[in-house]
Amino acid sequence: ENTSHAEICARKLDQLNRRRQKSEAIVCSQAESRLERDPTHASKHVLCTWDPEWHIGVLGIVAARLAGYFEKPALVLTIQGDEARGSGRSFQGIDLKDLLDRVEGVDMHYGGHAAAVGLHLAAEDLPALDEALQIAAGKGPPPPEPRPLLCEAEASLAHWSAHELKRLVEFGPFGQGNTPPRFLASPVRIGNGLHTQGPDNRDLAFTAIQDGCALPAVARGMGRHIEELRQRDRLWQLAYSPRFAPRAELGAIEIEVLDFQPCPD
Repeated sequence: ENTSHAEICARKLDQLNRRRQKSEAIVCSQAESRLERDPTHASKHVLCTWDPEWHIGVLGIVAARLAGYFEKPALVLTIQGDEARGSGRSFQGIDLKDLLDRVEGVDMHYGGHAAAVGLHLAAEDLPALDEALQIAAGKGPPPPEPRPLLCEAEASLAHWSAHELKRLVEFGPFGQGNTPPRFLASPVRIGNGLHTQGPDNRDLAFTAIQDGCALPAVARGMGRHIEELRQRDRLWQLAYSPRFAPRAELGAIEIEVLDFQPCPD
């Protein structure tokens, strides 16, 4: 109810959020490295990894990042005493809850839905869980075919003004069941400043240029495609969602790139 107290609370909240982000980045980096060092990870139907040092509060976010990076469901757990607790996230419509329903020979407690689960079990049963998950996934229905990324309309980068974007925001809040509107821009040129950013350089940032309009662009989880985008003479089709830039001057607009492909020759 007073400004000074609000400022104290805001600073504390910001400190806590930065600590969470740091913890998330560390756990995600360690989990990715561990899975990539495992020679069997590429042949697995679902990923399962754990560590007693990982903070339980970030495991759901980490599982989602791993699922997107490796393009398969992921379970991430920590160990507390004799018990392991964690979260799982699905990928491409695979029913993760149904998968756990089909696991045999492992005593665990879990709940959730097709896209996300939480679970706990005896820590000593973690290797058995990893093995049982692969068996259950191998016996289950085949993964659904990847769904095409559908865009609402073709919209040039120059279409977006602060006024137009505010009108788009009125269709929110966006989330499960009401995904952010996606648009197609083509042809687009990649400007100077293409670079990776974020934990382990997993994200891409660049300037998207179309017909003289230049907008900052962020592509989550696409850092590994940087060499492909460095082909300066190529023109690209971008599937994207426009948004107000979170750390720029009021009214500044950026795009989140969801997918890209070269324009047809």
